[in-house]
Amino acid sequence: LEMYFYHGYFWFVSLLLFFVVVFWGLYYIWVRFGRRANPEASRSSILRTLCVGVVLMSVGYYFTGVRFGFESWFMLWRVLMFQPANAVLYAVFFALGVYGSGRGWFVDDRHFGRWGVWVGVCIFLSLAYLGVFGALIKTPTPLKGIVWAYSFLHVFCALSFLLLLISFTRRWLNSSASIVSRVPGHSYNLYILHLPVVVALQWLLSHVAVF
Repeated sequence: LEMYFYHGYFWFVSLLLFFVVVFWGLYYIWVRFGRRANPEASRSSILRTLCVGVVLMSVGYYFTGVRFGFESWFMLWRVLMFQPANAVLYAVFFALGVYGSGRGWFVDDRHFGRWGVWVGVCIFLSLAYLGVFGALIKTPTPLKGIVWAYSFLHVFCALSFLLLLISFTRRWLNSSASIVSRVPGHSYNLYILHLPVVVALQWLLSHVAVF
């Protein structure tokens, strides 16, 4: 890597661009040839779809992690760089976002419940996740049950924090205020600007023992 520009800290940029191109193509095909009138969104329909997504992500994360390693990285042509296990989550979450947006999931504030409830859910799942993760890394050959629990909790935590973010922003940032309307237009710039903060925190916490 010394002979090339090292983009390790910018890996998500290339993966995000890949997802945008691929899903834009699929969405265009869907709109052009197969789109029908969207049914009205309801909590029950959203819940069913999210349950299917959780199962797909958990199973995919488990088998991909067991096959390639949960922390392993893959690089293609020194341009596309990602973790295979987490790429399953990115792909399904991205697809759920496109699917949900087309069916009006984010129109009604009541679809995802109260953000205060999700705070409690996130805290509970995070504690459970840390406990299972601690058992996972302390055991040389962990039991399949622990690995399955780790996979499901990994997905549930990610989904819960995402729903917390959605419900919080719908409750407190759903307005026509100037700063609220400007921030989405600079979301990509904010992503680039937050990278030095992430790198600094990684460096500061690199020698901190968690378990």
